[in-house]
Amino acid sequence: MKKLAKYYLGALMLCSLILSPLASATDDQAAINRLVQLSTIPTQASIDEVIALASEGSTNVMRQQFVFTALIRIGPSVSGDSYAKGILDTGTASAKNLQGALAYLSSHPESWMIPYVATYIQPSQAGIIRSMAAYLAGRLNLTDQKNNILTVMADTTIADDRIHAALGLSHLITGTEFNTVIDGSSMRSWDKKLIHRYHVFNWVSNDEKDKLVGTLYQRSETFLVLTAYEYLLTNNKIDLLKRLKIINEDNGNAAITYPPMQAIVRMLGYQISGTYDAAKITKSALM
Repeated sequence: MKKLAKYYLGALMLCSLILSPLASATDDQAAINRLVQLSTIPTQASIDEVIALASEGSTNVMRQQFVFTALIRIGPSVSGDSYAKGILDTGTASAKNLQGALAYLSSHPESWMIPYVATYIQPSQAGIIRSMAAYLAGRLNLTDQKNNILTVMADTTIADDRIHAALGLSHLITGTEFNTVIDGSSMRSWDKKLIHRYHVFNWVSNDEKDKLVGTLYQRSETFLVLTAYEYLLTNNKIDLLKRLKIINEDNGNAAITYPPMQAIVRMLGYQISGTYDAAKITKSALM
């Protein structure tokens, strides 16, 4: 699951008035480039600019995708939540925008998001939307959606959509039942391996997770890295974070000094504070 990010308020008035295909492409590329920049600047001003760019109404699929990628990378926010709600409540946006809104919610699942699963997992929705709703269902532990997720997996022919649905299912069933579904599916062999690794990690005890996480967070699969970090942060694994050199000492204070690690922690909605000997993990206040 790739959660990169991009954005920019770069549509010059003269170019937008011309409305030529070349001008439109140039404007969209400028916006995408700006989104890349904004995704690394976790401020309210960045979020406001992302949403302003999204509101310009571009139909460029890449640009639409990068809007929510930017919001995901900046981290959970009141404004981001409100924008995603607006997209999902009206239901008239493009499939890519609806998928992006569900992906944004999946990055920080909360109970108020449950009604959106019931709406967007339905067969009347496009496959990319249904599969992301299936993933959100798993993140919210909605066991009553198991059969709907199985239907999504059976209906979709797109590999990434099937992965999203399978990841959602992995939160809801385990053991032989889960293995039978995944091994009997038409997913690619390397996708099955990813799903099985994710599933195993989710269902083992915390003691076993502590043993696995050291290798998991260094894997090349971005999604498994995010899973490892989320476990460490949500379970306040200060000592393990220090042992893995994720939390380091910086002039006596606890700090994450490697920028990519900083970005992941921010994206997951956490922050590190305090001295190195008394380090604390807390949820970031929503902007």
